[in-house]
Order: sequence, then structure tokens, then C-alpha cells
Amino acid sequence: MNMNPKTLTTEQMFGHLVGNNWIEGVFTYIWRYACKIVHKMRPWIVIDGPVDSLWIENLNTALDNTRMLTLPNSERLPVPDSLRILIEV
Repeated sequence: MNMNPKTLTTEQMFGHLVGNNWIEGVFTYIWRYACKIVHKMRPWIVIDGPVDSLWIENLNTALDNTRMLTLPNSERLPVPDSLRILIEV
């Protein structure tokens, strides 16, 4: 699964709240899909493009020792051990 984050806003990438409704972002959708197939194969999420301080800040919790992706709606998604993330700049 590949994505270029420079083509998306942070809200489009990670999702956002509209009133009380959660609108899923592209990265969040890819993340959930990768977590579903992790028991069948070893998925990779490849992020291709320059690193932007706005979206990389949202990945801090996923890339540190807590290994949890924290979404803007305060939902926390765990990082499975076999899920790999490659950020190519």
C-alpha cells in the first residue's frame, strides 16, 4: 500500500470530526486494513514524499515505544508486530 502525503491535507490523511461524526482519513483507512490482513501476510505501508511536520507529528506515538497510533478523535490503534512502515523521503 503506497501513499503520497503531500497530496492530502492532515485531515484527509488522518480523519476529522464533523459535528459528532468521525470522517475516516486515507492513512487511517489503510492502517485499519493492514491490521486486518496482518495475520495472513506481513503488510507494509509505504509513505512516499517529503516529510511534513504536520502529519509526522501524528505518527509520533506509532513510531515510539508505545506503538499506538493516536487519532484526532482520541481513538488509539495498536501497531501489530508484523506491520511495517517505510517513510521514503
